[in-house]
Amino acid sequence: MVLYTADGLENLYKDVLHAFEKKEGMKVNIVTAGSGEVVNRATVEKDSPKPDVLVTLPPFIQQAQQGGLLQPYQSVNYKNVPAIAKASDGSWATFVNNYFSFAINPETTKTAPKTCSVLHPDYSGKIAYSNPATAGDGMAVIILTSADGRGQRIQSSI
Repeated sequence: MVLYTADGLENLYKDVLHAFEKKEGMKVNIVTAGSGEVVNRATVEKDSPKPDVLVTLPPFIQQAQQGGLLQPYQSVNYKNVPAIAKASDGSWATFVNNYFSFAINPETTKTAPKTCSVLHPDYSGKIAYSNPATAGDGMAVIILTSADGRGQRIQSSI
């Protein structure tokens, strides 16, 4: 069995996969990369698919669905997943999500900001985020900063 997975979930798998392998009598081979990268890889391999299971984060799981990479499957617990966190056809369900947050370096930022005004001149050239083409948290920045129409101005400023 081949599992393509977004990075950062290693502790979850450590707890679950050994028991799965023992119960099912099969070895799970894991390919780990960024959220978008695993979908990009599966897309390239679409005509000769390698993964049996694809674990990635929004919005990349929806991209995989739109690209025809997923097959519907609903476990007995699918009904317990909130509608906003699953596909109506059963092709995906989320069990983790990305959250937009900021971390500061207290050695260079003496006063923690009280609001999220990334356009403030004090932060020019001081904000970084993950590559949105390959990482779910980077894409979350794009989506959240684009939601109010100021996205292009915000993105070009950081």
